[in-house]
Amino acid sequence: MVWKLKNDKHQKYTVSMYFIAMVFLFSCTEVIDIETNKAQSELVVEAIIPDGDIAQVSLSYTVPLDNINIFPMEENAQVKLTDDSGNTELLKSIKPGKYESRIIRGAQGHTYSIEVKTAKNTVTANSTIPLKVMVDSVKIINSMYPGAGASSSNKAFFYEVKLYYNDPAQFENSYRVLLSVNNSPLSGVHVLNDDFNNGRNVESSIVFYNEDIQTGDSLDIEFQCIDKAVYSYFISFDNNQQGATPANPNTNLNGAKLGYFSAHTVERKKIKIK
Repeated sequence: MVWKLKNDKHQKYTVSMYFIAMVFLFSCTEVIDIETNKAQSELVVEAIIPDGDIAQVSLSYTVPLDNINIFPMEENAQVKLTDDSGNTELLKSIKPGKYESRIIRGAQGHTYSIEVKTAKNTVTANSTIPLKVMVDSVKIINSMYPGAGASSSNKAFFYEVKLYYNDPAQFENSYRVLLSVNNSPLSGVHVLNDDFNNGRNVESSIVFYNEDIQTGDSLDIEFQCIDKAVYSYFISFDNNQQGATPANPNTNLNGAKLGYFSAHTVERKKIKIK
């Protein structure tokens, strides 16, 4: 069908295209009802073993999107930890969904395996603690926005944390950084690698936004050396949060879609915010 106005060919063409567009628009407004309440609950495994410390495992289950954020914990699992020297330990349940080792502790250069058995799942994973890379120094800059200094008349809520370290040339290195203010963890995923600075003196920057920080508050920095599979998990997790096509992160778990097992080094730094 064509609407004709004042015998004007241009107007005839315009109205025709408008009509076609409207027909197309209304023909595509089909309502899709997604049954989020019927999504199957999934086991989530979050396991770590830091250098010089015990293993800690958290087991929980996902809930539907419109449920209150109270995640059921797995209280009756059997969690086994094994190192590459053949030592094996059943982890102790310290509270619902939380399990810890008592004997086996992490050590640089060693590989660890976990096995989690529940009534419905058997999950396995392994991870290796890399050799430790030390942080030479850290500093924090208060900014109006990344890369610009704060003015005296405006309150600045952006903060840029700079880390300085020497990346070893003989290894592929990956890093994770955790930030806390006054012992309260900040949200966000901060992972780094040496794809473009292998063997160099590195200055890495992490920018975050926080309106509640006051002069004199304490910023705690935990610098971890992680293996490549754990880096892959966290970078894919971060990409999903940044608006990429939704997908499960690249977990290093076998038998579960959600979570990770990280064997890593730990170095902690503290700095006062001026």
